[in-house]
Amino acid sequence: MVYSRRQIRFVLGIILMCGFLFLLVQNVKAASNNLAATAKSGVSNSPVQKVNNTKAITTTSSLPTLPKVLPSSVLTQQMQPQRNISAGAMTFMTFLRQSLASVSTMTTTASNTSLTAGQVDHTTELAATDSDYASFKNANPPEASNPSYREYQLTDLTTKTLTVNLVSGTSTTGDALNLTKLSTADLDRLTAASFTVETPDTTDKLAAADVNLSYNSSQHQLSLTLTDQALMKTNGAGTQLKLSIKTTSSPVKTDTAVIGIWRNYVMSPLVSLNISSQYNLQFMLNNGSDSVDDTNPSVSAKAIYAAIPNFNLLDKTTNRAIQTMFSGTSIINRAFDSSMNLYMGTTTPNQGFPVSPGNHELVQRDPNDPNRILVQFDTDPSSGLYLRLRMFLVLEVSQSNDAVTIKQKFINYSTDSSGKGITTQSLWMYRKYDTDLNGKDGVPIYYSDLVHDGPNKDKPKGLYFQNAGEPYRMSFDFSGTTGPAGWAGASYNTEPFNSPTDPQQNTTGHAPDTVSYNGGDSEIAMLWSPNQIGAIPFGGESQSFGFTASATDASAPQLRTTMDNLEYNHALTETTLPPIKMSGSVSDIDSSQVSIYYAIDKDIKPSTAAANPTRQLTTVTLGENDNTARNWVPFPGPQSSKSVPVIDNQQDLRTLASESTDGHTITLYAFDNGTPNKISNIQIIHVLANVHTTLHYYDLADSNKTDLLPPKTLVGIKGKAYDLTNKTYFPNPIITANAQYDLLPRTSSDWPSSVDGTFKADLPSVWIPYRKNPGTFGFNKTPDLYFGRHAINRKQQPTYKIASEDNPLIVEDNTGNPVWKLQMQASDFKSAAANATALPVSMMQYLRNDNSVIKLSHEPQEIARYVNLEDQSTSLGNDRLTNFDNVWWSDPATKKQQVQGPEIVQPEGATLKPGKYHADVTWTLQNTID
Repeated sequence: MVYSRRQIRFVLGIILMCGFLFLLVQNVKAASNNLAATAKSGVSNSPVQKVNNTKAITTTSSLPTLPKVLPSSVLTQQMQPQRNISAGAMTFMTFLRQSLASVSTMTTTASNTSLTAGQVDHTTELAATDSDYASFKNANPPEASNPSYREYQLTDLTTKTLTVNLVSGTSTTGDALNLTKLSTADLDRLTAASFTVETPDTTDKLAAADVNLSYNSSQHQLSLTLTDQALMKTNGAGTQLKLSIKTTSSPVKTDTAVIGIWRNYVMSPLVSLNISSQYNLQFMLNNGSDSVDDTNPSVSAKAIYAAIPNFNLLDKTTNRAIQTMFSGTSIINRAFDSSMNLYMGTTTPNQGFPVSPGNHELVQRDPNDPNRILVQFDTDPSSGLYLRLRMFLVLEVSQSNDAVTIKQKFINYSTDSSGKGITTQSLWMYRKYDTDLNGKDGVPIYYSDLVHDGPNKDKPKGLYFQNAGEPYRMSFDFSGTTGPAGWAGASYNTEPFNSPTDPQQNTTGHAPDTVSYNGGDSEIAMLWSPNQIGAIPFGGESQSFGFTASATDASAPQLRTTMDNLEYNHALTETTLPPIKMSGSVSDIDSSQVSIYYAIDKDIKPSTAAANPTRQLTTVTLGENDNTARNWVPFPGPQSSKSVPVIDNQQDLRTLASESTDGHTITLYAFDNGTPNKISNIQIIHVLANVHTTLHYYDLADSNKTDLLPPKTLVGIKGKAYDLTNKTYFPNPIITANAQYDLLPRTSSDWPSSVDGTFKADLPSVWIPYRKNPGTFGFNKTPDLYFGRHAINRKQQPTYKIASEDNPLIVEDNTGNPVWKLQMQASDFKSAAANATALPVSMMQYLRNDNSVIKLSHEPQEIARYVNLEDQSTSLGNDRLTNFDNVWWSDPATKKQQVQGPEIVQPEGATLKPGKYHADVTWTLQNTID
């Protein structure tokens, strides 16, 4: 028998006879829109009704509308691991305040604290590849194994000439440049024409037009004279001149040489950052200055002996610079003071030495940004741990525009006694800051507010110091990814760390604004552990490390938020994006109200914020007690003009939800209602970078890649995980009007490698492959059901189970991926008896496995799905057969004790008349995943 209908219906006649005799008889009804097959009434063994799934599939319009945003429950947040803290004890050498020392020593009982090369990831690229250090030049990297490489220093800023002695040899040490392929006799035969300047690979290196060459053959001396323009290329680490050398007489010989040329170029720039109407934050290297302006510092080639970031708070009301570091105007005379310098050490043996400039010194404003100070130098390998490190130090305005960010990294150019490049031992770093504020050296130190998320969650962001009764406050934030593993407020002449991995106060359990140290002369100490730096190969870079320093008016409002980072994942196709609730707290000692504002992706400058306010978030009212005790008043709350401060502007929300390389920012700041209005510190909440990827679904056999479904947008945080089994975005199977398509396994070579469960940038669209399923599905057998003969009960409404059936109801699915569902509907019950009235269809019901009852109606009602019946399928080498006898009966073999399936509830007996009643019942089998 051939079935052309798209819906399978089996009509069961139900006949009531004698008292209440029910007989279910099979009949046929045709219908459209769904798969159909028919069987004649009374057929006890229906043929296997296999229907090809190309006719058995509902149209895609029957699929549910799928959400466009991946639920957060399927995202796996990948957080950085906590830093590994090793046990141990370490003692730093104590320095007297006026002492000078070239080496500090450390001892430790900690075991196994050293790292091997490779435990910390070090790139071999130059520092200039990092955008933070792009303004530095590294055009003169040492060539440790090349005898024909030498470095020479120009003695001052005006010297343009240099004499290089040439020798025949292979030594990598000494001042003379060794030529390995030319003999002494060959050197006698060279002339100026023998030297050709090679075309440089970068503009930082010398070209032929940059230099004039002459040669003294009797003394084997090469003289170089640089042009004025080329002279600037020698600043700091300097530049290189690469030469090809060729004898002019027979036999012709050739060789090459590399000459490194550098000079110290040292300025003393001071940058002044306007942080309020009353104060500027000044930052500089080394010596402070009591002057209020130093925009045009002098320059010299004189070497500096320390590289210490220094900060002043300029009080505009008195036109006076408030120092924040002890002897801030004479740091240069205290270069190796233990309470100021940057130290570096190894773990085996555990010892340290001060990191001070040796040569290749450069201190200047960034040519591309006058508010950045650049410091570059090489350490002196003749002292300390005999390491030559090319240090890069940046002092720049922070993203919040009210603080200074200090960043530092280095390249290892260390060599052994023969000049061969070496890998360092596992390294740690240690920086001290001898606190002073307005002439008071024993300034108390306090804990900052807490980190809200990430690996440092619930630890203080850092420390701040402030004298009672004074409006000056200096803060240090160590919470960034480059911050120290350990830090502490302590006495300047004691060492707080017990080992190179000791976190000291960088732990949980410290309440904000409580005392970190208040025992007299104070310092702030920072330790970058071997786990952050490690062992570095020759030419390899360290990780960047640093911190942020800020100065504020202690009488201005202080603002804190309860979040540091924010995830906001929404597809821009959504009609309305949900608002973002903001929360935090404010304090102020001289005002009754603090108004909070926010800005999206804007640089808010304290000097201009008052004249150009952005969107107001809320206003917080402070009581008199809040001013006296400097209480922190939370928002939102009943005191706010907006009870729930939210960002609900749809334009702002769409900006935050849009895809971007580095994410977005929400900047919060506040003003009080004092005279004059004072601005708070600026808080920046980072909205993590969203990734928007369009998923297309296609048949692998379709070279045109026609979409099987409307594309969906996958939205998430760059670098985080998503669930590849989520059927909203990776449906399996896909049911169309013509076929079923199964998702290819991820192990297939046709699966896009970029779709691996991690959100990636620069992945606008991907095609997810499916393969057409050739299988069929349909009814294997269908039953005739008989409900028995029963007396009318006019006082109760008994329920009658199936009395017998001639065949089981069996569904056969050969697709290999069953997803069908079964529906049931019925007509009213009719009788041929005289004066008998039709009985309602609702007297028939279907009892499901969860004891819920489906009352039948004239419309299809879902009664079962394969996914819920897998354990009741009969295996014939696969799970292709589902026998409903295993579902309906407690004992399928004897068909006794019906526990599920069709049943009849006798209607109210007052109107019942004896007779034979029947109804038409339709079974509908659909292939669908809804």
